[in-house]
Amino acid sequence: MLSSVDFDKPVKVIQIFRNIYTYGKDERSFSSRKDKLAWKPIPSTSGHVADQVLYLPPSLKNMPAIGKSVLIFLLDDQFPIPEHSVFEQEKVQFASTNQHFKLNSFRIWVQDVPELHFKYEASEVGMPARADFKIAELKPSHPICVKVNGKFDFSLTGRRARTYIDQTYIFEHLGEVSSYAFLKEPLIPLLKTVPTAYKLIDLNKTLF
Repeated sequence: MLSSVDFDKPVKVIQIFRNIYTYGKDERSFSSRKDKLAWKPIPSTSGHVADQVLYLPPSLKNMPAIGKSVLIFLLDDQFPIPEHSVFEQEKVQFASTNQHFKLNSFRIWVQDVPELHFKYEASEVGMPARADFKIAELKPSHPICVKVNGKFDFSLTGRRARTYIDQTYIFEHLGEVSSYAFLKEPLIPLLKTVPTAYKLIDLNKTLF
């Protein structure tokens, strides 16, 4: 049995599932990419919650921010994210009071009830632009799904063809944990199932 360490006070955990798919004009028909966009169970090494204990990767053992955190984020991707991509992000992140967590065009404000905001980033969403706004408060047992698409027009430069991107995010508040423990090496991926019941925020636009 893994030994656990108590937090000074309960810590909130937000699980984020991310599905990013980039495609060209040959897949403009939704039916041609529908199966690729469908969520599938994700082999995860970001960590998980069980019996109010947060189990973390052993690589984080020397991370001093753990004990000072009030909110911890676990990120799992449907598809691998290339290195040096604008979407590259640490799989586990820690936040303290009065901070905000940035994930692409999203901000989560760290407070008693975490708030999820959308902040348009052209380099990550593409065109057309969207307005910045507060999406929702993140509460336990109330997952939020956000879909946003866009296009990147490189054709004017003559170097690259126009590309399109579909992005889907699910933000799931897992509740509070009272302690944490580190998983053992070698780290065995845990298969995570993506929630199917959620509130949908659809920011998709007609691109063609």
